[in-house]
Amino acid sequence: MRPLRPGKMLFIKLLSFLPRRLRYAAYREMIRVKLPPQNTVFKIAETEDEISQALTILHRAYVQEGLMDPHPSGMRVTLYHALPTTTILIAKRNDEVLGTLTMIRDNPIGLPGEGLMNLERLRNEGHQIAEVSALAIQPRYRGRLLFPLLKFMYTYSTKYLAIDTLLAVTTKQWSIFYESILFFKIFPVSSDSKGYTFVDYNTPVALSLNLKEAFSEFARYYGGRRFNRGLFHYFVVEDSPEFQFPAREFFRASDPVMTPKLLNLFFRKKTNLFEKLSPDELDVFRRLYPEKEFQRLFETRFPNKQRHSRRPVNCKGELHLGDEIIPILLINASLKGFCAISQGDPIQSGQVYSGKALIGEFTIVSFKVRSLWSKGVLNGFNILEVSEEWYEFVGENVVKAA
Repeated sequence: MRPLRPGKMLFIKLLSFLPRRLRYAAYREMIRVKLPPQNTVFKIAETEDEISQALTILHRAYVQEGLMDPHPSGMRVTLYHALPTTTILIAKRNDEVLGTLTMIRDNPIGLPGEGLMNLERLRNEGHQIAEVSALAIQPRYRGRLLFPLLKFMYTYSTKYLAIDTLLAVTTKQWSIFYESILFFKIFPVSSDSKGYTFVDYNTPVALSLNLKEAFSEFARYYGGRRFNRGLFHYFVVEDSPEFQFPAREFFRASDPVMTPKLLNLFFRKKTNLFEKLSPDELDVFRRLYPEKEFQRLFETRFPNKQRHSRRPVNCKGELHLGDEIIPILLINASLKGFCAISQGDPIQSGQVYSGKALIGEFTIVSFKVRSLWSKGVLNGFNILEVSEEWYEFVGENVVKAA
């Protein structure tokens, strides 16, 4: 986003002398929600052209604001864009991408903001985390696309990614917007902070937003306001027919779009990011893309550790031990195991449980598992026995082991 105009900067500077509560209330009074241009749709970037346009808009914005040096590709491509758990959201009219925002779901290589934030507590408490990044809108559309794009992000996060906590790292200037308008909270910088190198911010500010709490905050502050100021009405009540969400079951919690061709184009031809993968990163990508057609992209001198791919999921289930029933929520799954949040009594490490999980609208799998580890309410399980439907669900083209 470009810097604010001098007149508005002066006005905001004058407001800065007010107490924080009054200052933020004044910012909220300035809100005007404008509808997007006619024929604009909001969707996931899934084609080469859509992804290229989104990364080009991002590159142009970052270079203009001094946040990165120009890249020969003319695109802002990062390793996070290669992850199957990352989603590029776009606003598009006809064949032109007008704006973009990227959702980086928690993943095995971590999140960009972890240089500033210690996320261990959130993970151990079972929070489903994603970092909001790479927001860029073509200058002439910024006033009309910012809030629609943020609404699309909010709806996609809560209804499709099953996210309950959003993270963001931004400038001090933009942190005021996130805090006062969207109710993000300052995330304390970790005592062992390694700094933030993902974007060239002079003074990065780490933020977090609990989406369940945000619903109540929006209702309390914006619930009684008319449409063009009422963010609660706009975000939660108002229908947005221009939003195009993926046609998939809620039980899956990601929307991978990268094909071998797209990965080769953006991460080998346009950039050399795959050439720079460390052995550990290479192992992660081999596991995230276990299919044979992807594996040739990761052929190097480093050996394959042959671990099974884990996929984000969102499935209710239960564990049985005698007469005891423990509700759980599966959050990722692989051929041989899954990670789940305990929603009842603590899980006993090393204990064998029977159980079942709802993996589709009318599909239930039964299993026998052994608890391997526990971190707070988060638990890892090794599958000892499971019904056949599991293998199709996790996307492994295998037969049941003897």
